[in-house]
Amino acid sequence: SIEEILLDYGLTLRDDILAVTTDGCSMMQALGSYLQRELGVLHQNCIAHGCNLGATDSVSCDDAEADENEEQLLETVVDDRLQEVTPSWKYLLEKCRALIKRLRSGAINVAEYRSMGRLELLADVPTRWHSFV
Repeated sequence: SIEEILLDYGLTLRDDILAVTTDGCSMMQALGSYLQRELGVLHQNCIAHGCNLGATDSVSCDDAEADENEEQLLETVVDDRLQEVTPSWKYLLEKCRALIKRLRSGAINVAEYRSMGRLELLADVPTRWHSFV
């Protein structure tokens, strides 16, 4: 438990922890509410997570007709998150992912790519705050 880990460092929730900062997931919100209600520990949402969610929402699209038209171009969508992204972003993300995949698989001259320096192409990762933003 959290209390056991804190005790390893000579700390207690009641006496030593004044505030906690978390992301906005429901589990962390529940923990923050509990700590604030039961122990008076201030709970603050992480501003970086909030900014990232705002940026992600700004590229989202609710236009169902535009999404349907783009579906024909994106038959290889591998990530459900792309269903929420504007059509132009979907197209760009798919192109980038395809290029990264080709480079990693050796379909393109990897030696030439590597001769450019110590560069590494990273694909977006869903667990990294919508890393495509």
